[in-house]
Amino acid sequence: MDEWRHLLENDEQQKEQQRVDLVVSKIDNKISTTEREYDSAHSETKKVQQNYADNTSVNYFEVDDRIETSAELQQQRGLVSRLTENESILKNQLDTLKDLKKSPYFGRIDIQDDGEPDTEQLYIGIASFENADGEFLVYDWRAPISSVYYNGTLGKVAYETPMGKQETTLKKKRQFQIVDGKIRNMFDTNETVGDEMLQSALGAQNDDYMQNIVATIQHEQNDIIRDTKSNLLVVQGVAGSGKTSAILQRIAFLLYHSRDTLEAD
Repeated sequence: MDEWRHLLENDEQQKEQQRVDLVVSKIDNKISTTEREYDSAHSETKKVQQNYADNTSVNYFEVDDRIETSAELQQQRGLVSRLTENESILKNQLDTLKDLKKSPYFGRIDIQDDGEPDTEQLYIGIASFENADGEFLVYDWRAPISSVYYNGTLGKVAYETPMGKQETTLKKKRQFQIVDGKIRNMFDTNETVGDEMLQSALGAQNDDYMQNIVATIQHEQNDIIRDTKSNLLVVQGVAGSGKTSAILQRIAFLLYHSRDTLEAD
């Protein structure tokens, strides 16, 4: 019996690894495209910056020339600012894609909405990623539906969306440890986060520590992170209880949640 179960588990992990390989290949393609876009943007920025520098070094003696030049310089300064911002966005996208390539996601939830015959499989990672057809291969951990991964137990669950509370049925919750595109561990659980996953991540004191923490957010931490109704939020706990981790992830969530209304000022 144990041998048969072991064979089934191996077969399931092989299927999951095939999906990881597929997602990584698409991420690779996106990295290549984004690198070309970044190189082009960088070249354009340098060209405009050089042009701006050349113009600022020219001496004009006529008043009309000075006025016209001032307007042109202001226009070029704005263009440099926009190009620099676009270059920075592409650089951040590249960094995120490279992180996703190493570990595309850490969780999977199978949900079934009322009246729907099919179960939908959603994979959750540090950032969203979609294919050329606009189909989400990975959902951002901060997306509304992802709260089901952190808070939901199998059965009927509800989650908050901008349109109000939505209900669905959670059929499966699976957790992964993926390193350099290879599944090291995976298991199904009815808990928020499995102890094995938590202990492994907490023991990995390296540069990826905060990224690992996203995969191990506990129910109470998730409530703190996703709170959008409280005007004042006080977080208390003993040393090592995860206060700093929760607050840092809360900042990341609020930036994502309010990304359409936030301004640089």
